[in-house]
Amino acid sequence: MTNPISIVGKWQGTGDDGFSVAFNFDSDGVVQWSGNSSGKTFQCKGIYHLDETVRPAVLQVADVEILQIDAKGDPIPVIEEGMVMRFYQEFDGASLMRMQGMPVETGNESAPADLRSGPNTMTYTRQ
Repeated sequence: MTNPISIVGKWQGTGDDGFSVAFNFDSDGVVQWSGNSSGKTFQCKGIYHLDETVRPAVLQVADVEILQIDAKGDPIPVIEEGMVMRFYQEFDGASLMRMQGMPVETGNESAPADLRSGPNTMTYTRQ
């Protein structure tokens, strides 16, 4: 069963610790996101696939490239290209979305019981 709500578009989230992330999902399968934590800024991009046949939905992002932005605004590669990340995703209406994400290499690949709390879980608002 697919969800009639589309992930395509811009989403903004801020965690309890002040960590902020902005996602931009294109209709052609490209996702770009950026964030700021502890005064460090990063930018990421990858190719996404959203599997909505399971609950919570699984958002897999492949060929992830992560860059840290230095004080001058120049990018510094911090993780090699080709990384794969997995996010567990659910919508809460048309303008709220919760996601929990982690690199696939962590070995913790089981779906969370509840996306309303837990490590690496954030709520995003459609922009």
